[in-house]
Amino acid sequence: MDKQYSGVSEYTLNLVWALLKKNQEEGSPHKFVFYYNSAREIKHRIPDFKPFNPEFKYTRIPNKILNYFLLKPFNYPCLDKLMKVDIVLFPHINFYAVSPEAKTVLTIHDLSFLRYKNHFSLRKNIWHKLLNVSKLAQKADKIITISQNSKNDISELLGVAEEKIRVVKSGIDKKRYCQVDPGDPKIPEIKNKYKLPENFILYLGTLEPRKNLEGIIKAFDIFCSRFPKSDYNLVIAGGRGWKEGEVLRAWQESLNQEKIKFLGYIETEDKTYLYNLASLFAFPSLYEGFGLPPLEAMACGTPVVTSFTSSLPEVVADSAIKVNPYDYNQIASALEEGLFDLDLRKDLIFQGKERVRQFSWDRVAQDYFQTINELK
Repeated sequence: MDKQYSGVSEYTLNLVWALLKKNQEEGSPHKFVFYYNSAREIKHRIPDFKPFNPEFKYTRIPNKILNYFLLKPFNYPCLDKLMKVDIVLFPHINFYAVSPEAKTVLTIHDLSFLRYKNHFSLRKNIWHKLLNVSKLAQKADKIITISQNSKNDISELLGVAEEKIRVVKSGIDKKRYCQVDPGDPKIPEIKNKYKLPENFILYLGTLEPRKNLEGIIKAFDIFCSRFPKSDYNLVIAGGRGWKEGEVLRAWQESLNQEKIKFLGYIETEDKTYLYNLASLFAFPSLYEGFGLPPLEAMACGTPVVTSFTSSLPEVVADSAIKVNPYDYNQIASALEEGLFDLDLRKDLIFQGKERVRQFSWDRVAQDYFQTINELK
């Protein structure tokens, strides 16, 4: 129900669609009820789920009251009773209450807030502390996570038995993320809309310290010092996140400010065109539970530079240039290779398209249903 989709909200929407479609294909053995809470009226944000027509339940309680004065101290309202369901699936960590007889499946995308507390705002760290993720994980009947790296973290940091955790790698919408025809009339429209330079390196994601935007900017400065006559620009696209001031400071200290462009939040339907127009996609994140943007870029035929840390090697395998995200010189060299080594570019584009074939939402839905059916 987020106004602007990114990360978990986009994952959740794709998951819902995949579950509804798979359920229909299998003769609709499951009834779906979707719940949300908002003090404001946000019914208009509900996607059009025709022809599936699932049922919706919602409450109109301010979130702080619901979380801190009802759910946490009084275990109220019990969502399974409210929705009249047997199994409750939580696609992300959050405050919740269910009755003892209800079965729960909890999706934990990553534990970056435990690994990198300094990359989160004080408000976010307090929220995570009050949430008590360890308790949530212990009381869930099954936990789904999106990478082996996240499974290892959940087992190590939360003390959850490995057999309770299932790895279900994310899918990618291949109809949306694909190479577009060079004659597509929307290409000049997107170029004009965002005032895009002719040649650019792209980052797309939330602006926050964990994404290592400071590293991208510093590496871009090194790249520009090596190739002072280069006409490549750096385009940073994505909504504002916590501690975004650190990103802006890095930009202010850059010697190439005029070649770095911030686009802000990008509508989902525009992302494909940005990926297609970019010469290279840079995503040297410090930590990811999965990391969909590199896959999206690959699906659009754009070479990728990313990190060899956390889950990213699981996602990209050998289809991207992998770097130490703390080594700015290494990132700069990877930018150079990804832009100027034509044989490498050709290989990365081919390998990227092959890699993307392995990630489908149909398979995600199948694995979720297998987990759900084990609880019956």
